[in-house]
Amino acid sequence: MRRILCWFTLVGVLVVIAVPGVAGERTNLSGSYIWERTDKTVEGELDVVLTPGDEGEWTVAFHFDWEGEPHVFEGTAKGSLTGDLFGNVDSDDPGHPLKFEFKGAFSDGTFNGTHGYFNSKGELVDSGTLEFASAR
Repeated sequence: MRRILCWFTLVGVLVVIAVPGVAGERTNLSGSYIWERTDKTVEGELDVVLTPGDEGEWTVAFHFDWEGEPHVFEGTAKGSLTGDLFGNVDSDDPGHPLKFEFKGAFSDGTFNGTHGYFNSKGELVDSGTLEFASAR
């Protein structure tokens, strides 16, 4: 019995180490974004904080610089850190609030996805790509 208990404890520890966020821990990831504007393409570094909530749900915060100013867009996501993940975040500019949608999937520990924003008509406008993995 003791050997079985030790085995289950070891497997549990390995799962927590192998799959970030399983034990309710915050997961920090780093990467980049590309914003494809009509007049130019903007690229930048991105830090992502995912905090688990209910089963398959996350709070998310995207930290990045835009035109030399730091920003944090916050919202929610659904999915997993080993497969599909999608969600919505709100801009932090009270004078020009925007809601963004992102979606994509993790493969081999790296998220690759797209992002878009909702225009004044409520239409989703594709705006670029996202990529992030374990923190720098």
